[in-house]
Formats: sequence, structure tokens, C-alpha cells
Amino acid sequence: MSLSEIQSLRVAAALEHFAHRLQTLEHSILLKISVEIDAAPAQERSSLIKLVTECKRMSQEISHLCHEVEQRQSFSSLQLFSEKIREKIELEDRKTTVMRQQQEIQEKNKEIKKLKLQQKKLALQVNAKKTTSEEKNHKKCEQIQEETLQTASLQEEELEFVRKRLREEERVHTESQKFLLDQNQEVQKELHMRKEQTQQSLNEKKQQLYDVSRKKTLALDKLMEMRRMVREMEQLVMEDKVEQQRLQKEQAKVTAATKVQAWWRGCMVRRGLGPFRKTEDNVKDKKKKKKGKKK
Repeated sequence: MSLSEIQSLRVAAALEHFAHRLQTLEHSILLKISVEIDAAPAQERSSLIKLVTECKRMSQEISHLCHEVEQRQSFSSLQLFSEKIREKIELEDRKTTVMRQQQEIQEKNKEIKKLKLQQKKLALQVNAKKTTSEEKNHKKCEQIQEETLQTASLQEEELEFVRKRLREEERVHTESQKFLLDQNQEVQKELHMRKEQTQQSLNEKKQQLYDVSRKKTLALDKLMEMRRMVREMEQLVMEDKVEQQRLQKEQAKVTAATKVQAWWRGCMVRRGLGPFRKTEDNVKDKKKKKKGKKK
């Protein structure tokens, strides 16, 4: 890939700057190695030395690339450098994987050795326990046989006792069942009799209830009739009372009118008003009457 002159100068400047930073990193690592040469672990020191070598190699490659950019205005060597780096990274990854697998294999071998030792110890313990357990089992078997014989004898006695109890319970059960059947029959008879009595009593109560209901209905009818008659009588009494009050009022009016007429007549007579006015003939007649009375 070809570049212009300006692009080539820019790329060359960037590469020089990167190379300068790599040199600075290399010097700082070397300084750290010189300061911590005794204190740092061997693995860390080896890694630092390896890093310094990589920095030098990359600086050389960058210098070649910078020269190529300045002279040829291209960076075809960068592809080769990238491929080398990729191959190296892959190689390092493979080495790391192989080392890790070897380490795992070593650890598994150690575990296998430990397991074999444990297996031997367990085998010895099992053999020792087996011998001891065989002796114990033999003694235990004899003891179990004796206990079994004793237990069988006791169980036989208990079985015979249980059989006797069972026969006795069967006899008691049979007698109880017979007694309960007899009692049940008597109870059924009494229940039937009680049912008949209850039914008869119920019929009588129903008849009594019917009679009471009929009497109640008749009484209610009579009560309704009496209430109707009472209402009619009350109506008549009210009407008679109203009539009496009206007659009393009219009688009072007539009496008052009669009194007023009498009073008015007296007033007219005394005052000589109306038909009772005094005339000359009347005066003469009155004088004659008075004289006749004196004689």
C-alpha cells in the first residue's frame, strides 16, 4: 500500500514517537530489575527480562518500518511484523496451555499417589476390622441363638396365653351378641308400640287442633259481627247525639226568641208603642173603668 509524502511523514513521526516510548519503557524496566534484583522473585525477574527483549525487538521492527515508510512510502513489512507477532502469540498461548496441562497432570498424579496411600491404609484397617468382626460375629451368633431359643419359648407361652384369651373373648362375644339381639328385639317392640301411641296421640292432637281452629274461626266470625254491630250502634248514637244537640239548639233559639218577644211586647206596652199606643178613647175608657172601681 503506497502513501503520499505527507502521510508518510505523519506515519514516520508516529512510529518514531512509539519507538521512543518503547525505549523509555525498556529503560524503566531495566532500572526496576537493577533495583529489585535480589528482592524480586525469580519468575517475576524472568518475565521482566523477557519484556525488555520484546521491547528491543519491537523497537528494531519499528525502526525498519519507519525507514521503509520514509524511503518507499509504504509499510509492507508491517504485515510481516503483524504475522510474526500473531504467530508468536499463538505459540505463547500453546506453550501456556501445555504448561497448564502439565501442571494439572502433575497435580492429578499427586492426588493419585495420595489416594493409593489412603487405599493401602484402608485395606489394612479393613483386614484388621474383618478379623476382629469375625470373632465378634461368631460370639454374637451364639448369643443370638441362645436368645432366639429363649425368645421362642417365651413367645410360645405368650401364644398359648393369647389363644386362651381369644377363646374366652369369643365366648364372651357370643353371649354379648345374643344378649344384645334379645335387647334389640325388646327395644324394637317397645319402639313399635311407642310409634303407635305417638301416632294415635298425634291424630288426637290434630283433631283437637282442628276443633280449636274451627271454634276460633267461629269466634272470629262472631267477633267481626259484634264489631260491625258495635260500629252501627256507635254510628246511631253519634247520629242521635247530633240530632239531640240540633234540637237543643233549636229549642234554645225558640226559648230565646219567645223571651225576646215577651220583653219587646212588654216594652211596647209600657211605652205605648205600636198597637198599644194611647188614644183619647182609650184614655176615656180607662178613666171610666177607674171611676167604676171606686164606686
